[in-house]
Amino acid sequence: MRVLFLDVDGVLVLFGNRSVFDSSCMRELRRVIHAVSDIHIVISSNWKRDQDIMIPRLEQALREHCDVDPKEII
Repeated sequence: MRVLFLDVDGVLVLFGNRSVFDSSCMRELRRVIHAVSDIHIVISSNWKRDQDIMIPRLEQALREHCDVDPKEII
């Protein structure tokens, strides 16, 4: 198993706007996810503290931009 420790602010979401995921950053994350077999993501971010709002946003972004089921990799 390979583990990717992922921060969100400043990595996937730029310029402090927490509602907009940067498309080029999401493309790169997609490339990594699909290039590495048996990858699991550990959220290393303040986003993990907000299970009701921020984590669902991240899961939706992973579905839309990375073509993955977040439940399988997070």
